[in-house]
Amino acid sequence: MTKIVVFKSRWMVLVGMVFLIPILSGCQDEGLPDQVRSLDDAYAFIVGEWEWKKSLVINRRQGSTLVQTPKSEGITKQYVFQGNRSMQYFENGTVLWTADYQIEINETKFRLQILETGFSTGISFHTDTLIFINRVFGDNEFYIRK
Repeated sequence: MTKIVVFKSRWMVLVGMVFLIPILSGCQDEGLPDQVRSLDDAYAFIVGEWEWKKSLVINRRQGSTLVQTPKSEGITKQYVFQGNRSMQYFENGTVLWTADYQIEINETKFRLQILETGFSTGISFHTDTLIFINRVFGDNEFYIRK
Protein backbone atom coordinates (compact mmCIF):
# COMPACT_ATOMS: atom_id res chain seq x y z
CA MET A 1 0.00 0.00 0.00
CA THR A 2 2.81 2.42 0.84
CA LYS A 3 4.53 1.82 -2.50
CA ILE A 4 1.39 2.80 -4.40
CA VAL A 5 1.05 6.09 -2.48
CA VAL A 6 4.72 6.97 -3.09
CA PHE A 7 4.37 6.10 -6.77
CA LYS A 8 1.22 8.22 -7.12
CA SER A 9 2.88 11.18 -5.37
CA ARG A 10 5.93 11.04 -7.62
CA TRP A 11 3.78 10.64 -10.70
CA MET A 12 1.63 13.64 -9.71
CA VAL A 13 4.72 15.80 -9.15
CA LEU A 14 6.18 14.82 -12.53
CA VAL A 15 2.90 15.46 -14.35
CA GLY A 16 2.54 18.78 -12.53
CA MET A 17 6.05 19.83 -13.58
CA VAL A 18 5.42 18.84 -17.20
CA PHE A 19 2.35 21.10 -17.35
CA LEU A 20 3.42 23.94 -15.03
CA ILE A 21 6.91 24.70 -16.35
CA PRO A 22 5.78 25.57 -19.90
CA ILE A 23 2.87 27.61 -18.56
CA LEU A 24 5.04 29.60 -16.14
CA SER A 25 7.89 30.14 -18.57
CA GLY A 26 5.50 31.29 -21.28
CA CYS A 27 3.81 33.98 -19.20
CA GLN A 28 6.01 36.84 -20.35
CA ASP A 29 4.85 38.80 -23.32
CA GLU A 30 7.46 39.06 -26.08
CA GLY A 31 7.15 42.86 -25.98
CA LEU A 32 8.14 43.29 -22.35
CA PRO A 33 11.32 45.27 -21.64
CA ASP A 34 12.88 42.15 -20.06
CA GLN A 35 12.92 40.83 -23.61
CA VAL A 36 15.29 43.49 -24.97
CA ARG A 37 17.22 41.41 -27.47
CA SER A 38 18.49 43.72 -30.18
CA LEU A 39 20.25 47.06 -30.41
CA ASP A 40 17.06 48.64 -31.73
CA ASP A 41 15.18 47.32 -28.66
CA ALA A 42 17.87 48.68 -26.35
CA TYR A 43 17.93 52.13 -27.97
CA ALA A 44 14.13 52.34 -27.79
CA PHE A 45 13.97 51.19 -24.17
CA ILE A 46 16.70 53.47 -22.77
CA VAL A 47 15.16 56.73 -24.00
CA GLY A 48 13.68 58.67 -21.09
CA GLU A 49 14.45 59.86 -17.58
CA TRP A 50 16.02 57.45 -15.08
CA GLU A 51 16.22 58.13 -11.35
CA TRP A 52 18.74 56.42 -9.05
CA LYS A 53 17.18 54.12 -6.46
CA LYS A 54 20.12 52.16 -5.06
CA SER A 55 23.62 50.85 -5.60
CA LEU A 56 25.01 47.53 -4.49
CA VAL A 57 28.72 47.94 -3.81
CA ILE A 58 30.83 44.85 -3.14
CA ASN A 59 33.18 45.20 -0.16
CA ARG A 60 35.85 42.61 -0.99
CA ARG A 61 37.75 43.13 2.28
CA GLN A 62 34.78 42.19 4.42
CA GLY A 63 33.07 39.91 1.90
CA SER A 64 29.83 41.86 2.11
CA THR A 65 27.64 44.09 0.00
CA LEU A 66 27.02 47.72 0.89
CA VAL A 67 23.66 49.17 -0.14
CA GLN A 68 23.71 52.87 -1.01
CA THR A 69 20.54 54.90 -1.59
CA PRO A 70 19.77 58.57 -2.21
CA LYS A 71 18.80 58.84 1.46
CA SER A 72 21.95 57.14 2.80
CA GLU A 73 24.25 59.18 0.52
CA GLY A 74 22.35 62.48 0.66
CA ILE A 75 22.29 62.91 -3.13
CA THR A 76 19.97 62.27 -6.04
CA LYS A 77 21.20 61.05 -9.40
CA GLN A 78 19.42 61.04 -12.70
CA TYR A 79 20.20 60.14 -16.31
CA VAL A 80 18.20 61.48 -19.25
CA PHE A 81 18.69 59.63 -22.53
CA GLN A 82 17.45 61.26 -25.73
CA GLY A 83 16.37 59.55 -28.94
CA ASN A 84 19.17 61.36 -30.80
CA ARG A 85 21.70 59.36 -28.71
CA SER A 86 22.67 62.21 -26.44
CA MET A 87 22.42 62.05 -22.67
CA GLN A 88 22.65 64.18 -19.56
CA TYR A 89 23.71 63.27 -16.02
CA PHE A 90 22.23 65.16 -13.06
CA GLU A 91 23.15 65.23 -9.38
CA ASN A 92 20.79 66.99 -6.98
CA GLY A 93 18.93 68.47 -9.95
CA THR A 94 22.03 70.05 -11.56
CA VAL A 95 23.40 68.92 -14.93
CA LEU A 96 26.98 67.74 -14.33
CA TRP A 97 27.69 66.66 -17.88
CA THR A 98 26.21 66.06 -21.30
CA ALA A 99 27.52 63.52 -23.80
CA ASP A 100 26.68 61.34 -26.75
CA TYR A 101 26.29 57.62 -26.17
CA GLN A 102 26.08 54.39 -28.05
CA ILE A 103 24.98 50.93 -27.06
CA GLU A 104 26.93 47.86 -28.11
CA ILE A 105 25.96 44.21 -27.88
CA ASN A 106 28.29 41.28 -27.33
CA GLU A 107 26.45 37.95 -27.41
CA THR A 108 23.55 38.70 -25.01
CA LYS A 109 25.26 41.45 -23.00
CA PHE A 110 24.71 45.14 -23.63
CA ARG A 111 27.29 47.87 -23.01
CA LEU A 112 26.73 51.61 -22.79
CA GLN A 113 29.62 53.67 -24.10
CA ILE A 114 30.03 57.40 -23.41
CA LEU A 115 31.62 58.64 -26.63
CA GLU A 116 33.37 61.76 -25.31
CA THR A 117 35.27 59.87 -22.59
CA GLY A 118 35.38 56.33 -23.92
CA PHE A 119 33.88 55.14 -20.61
CA SER A 120 31.96 51.89 -21.00
CA THR A 121 29.75 49.93 -18.60
CA GLY A 122 27.48 46.94 -18.80
CA ILE A 123 23.75 47.60 -18.78
CA SER A 124 20.72 45.43 -18.22
CA PHE A 125 17.01 46.15 -18.67
CA HIS A 126 14.24 44.85 -16.42
CA THR A 127 10.63 46.06 -16.70
CA ASP A 128 10.98 49.67 -15.46
CA THR A 129 14.58 49.36 -14.24
CA LEU A 130 17.89 50.19 -15.90
CA ILE A 131 20.91 48.56 -14.24
CA PHE A 132 24.49 49.71 -14.70
CA ILE A 133 26.82 46.76 -14.15
CA ASN A 134 30.49 47.02 -13.23
CA ARG A 135 31.54 43.51 -14.18
CA VAL A 136 35.09 43.98 -12.87
CA PHE A 137 34.08 44.81 -9.29
CA GLY A 138 30.57 43.33 -9.29
CA ASP A 139 28.90 46.63 -8.33
CA ASN A 140 25.45 47.50 -9.69
CA GLU A 141 23.50 50.76 -9.83
CA PHE A 142 19.71 50.58 -10.18
CA TYR A 143 17.67 53.34 -11.85
CA ILE A 144 13.92 53.39 -12.34
CA ARG A 145 12.02 55.12 -15.09
CA LYS A 146 10.78 58.48 -13.86
